[in-house]
Amino acid sequence: MAYSEAKPVRIKSPAISITETEDEILIEFLSLDQAMEYFSSEESRRFTGGCELTGIYPNYSCSNNGCSGSCRVKETIAAGGVRIYSCACE
Repeated sequence: MAYSEAKPVRIKSPAISITETEDEILIEFLSLDQAMEYFSSEESRRFTGGCELTGIYPNYSCSNNGCSGSCRVKETIAAGGVRIYSCACE
């Protein structure tokens, strides 16, 4: 399938695996049980919880919703140059 232009994709759920092939981008998500276990740990809340990605590409920012430190936008470049934006609680 050909696209006329690339558009950003916003994912608001924790992804555990992102794989890009020539034909598709596969995103696997945590199950509900895995997500509940992950976010119940104090360490994961300190590092990932409390920050929410806001804004429109390319002007993303993070809002602080309970992070004990400060929130910052984190950019990761996956296979094939796919850019993934998230917020980090530091």
